[in-house]
Amino acid sequence: MSILDYEDKLPLQLLARAQKNAWNKGWRKKPLNLEVLPAIKYPQLGEDVVIASPGQEVGSGAHPSYRDPKFFNVLLEQVISVEAWTEKVDIARLYQRWPEIVGERIAANCTLESFSSQGVMVLRTRNLSWKTQLTALSAQLEAKLAQELGNNVVREIIIEGPHQKSWKHGTRSVPGRGPRDTYD
Repeated sequence: MSILDYEDKLPLQLLARAQKNAWNKGWRKKPLNLEVLPAIKYPQLGEDVVIASPGQEVGSGAHPSYRDPKFFNVLLEQVISVEAWTEKVDIARLYQRWPEIVGERIAANCTLESFSSQGVMVLRTRNLSWKTQLTALSAQLEAKLAQELGNNVVREIIIEGPHQKSWKHGTRSVPGRGPRDTYD
């Protein structure tokens, strides 16, 4: 076949044929078939577009209308409520506002380590004295978090002390007290 035989074909048909030949010879991966992929359906934001007929009010002009541009934060709040992400957004705000909620002094000595989907909050303190202090203040902390996030969002608060080095590693580790443990 010469190039003159392809004059009546479209360039995209030639490209598709070349891709198929390359795939048959093993020179490239099989092309992705986009028609097979499922389409993601999101609920419609806003109202339907109205095609005007003579004498019909479509909402355009000098007066406020549903067709007017919306601020991004309004649309984002609408998506958050439709997707039921409000609780997750509140938890993300909790991480951001942690010093404001508990105070600068507590936030400097205690960090919010994790928050599980079951409502378990894990706090990590700088030293054991802060762990003891926060354990004593846990009822007040729970009340403050219920006020900020709502009831039953935080179901349990686990307060842990600082990470400590472990001297128990290796296959020949001996159980029991180590040489650096203190005797009481």
